Amino acid sequence: MFMPLFRDWSIRTKLISVTLFLVLLPLLCVAYLSMNRFGNALKSASEEDLDHLVRNIYSMCKVQQEMVQMKVTSDLNVARDLLYLHGRAIEIVPGKKLRLDAVNQFTKERYPVTVPLWKIGDRPLSRDNHFVDEVQKLVGGTCTVFQRIDGNRLLRISTNVKEKDGKRAIGTFIPPDSPVAQAILTGRSYSGRAYVVNDWYITAYEPISGQNGTVIGALYVGVREQSAQSFKDEIKEIKVGDT
Repeated sequence: MFMPLFRDWSIRTKLISVTLFLVLLPLLCVAYLSMNRFGNALKSASEEDLDHLVRNIYSMCKVQQEMVQMKVTSDLNVARDLLYLHGRAIEIVPGKKLRLDAVNQFTKERYPVTVPLWKIGDRPLSRDNHFVDEVQKLVGGTCTVFQRIDGNRLLRISTNVKEKDGKRAIGTFIPPDSPVAQAILTGRSYSGRAYVVNDWYITAYEPISGQNGTVIGALYVGVREQSAQSFKDEIKEIKVGDT
């Protein structure tokens, strides 16, 4: 259809048409190549920008966790000083026992236990909130005193860590296969991320030794990971492509 129409054109029209075609074709090719290169460059720049953003967020999270861990480690020093302010060592209250259900914090399996009551100086520790709450008022985080039971379990006998129903998690225990229990029961401290009752915390634990030097329990402080809400909100506000 086009060829018969082209034959009917005048020589002048044909020359102009061919000339325009020869001029426009290179321009169209150059425009196409330029747009293609621009698209590739834009895609590459976006990917590079996203990579930088991810790296920056990772660095921010790492710095945030390190700062929280340093704070928690410092909080443990405060808790230790406060604990031993009242006496040189943990003592057993003669003739008195604490009966409760020991609950595995992971599996929620429970069984009845009877343990001796603890005190330090004239201050009771077993099922007494004064010490752990005093620590919390000073440092802001949670605090727990653990008693070793059945040879290789760490039972919460005083704590302000809460269960989902809002009650103190007294009677819950850390089982022996936990990295925390494995460290404490071999006389080593533990610091870092750990599961506490029903959530993840940034933590610091250290052994509590008896008068003969054996590990009889542990002291803990920690903060819930999700407590850094302002930091999470700041990350959510970051938009890809913003400079």
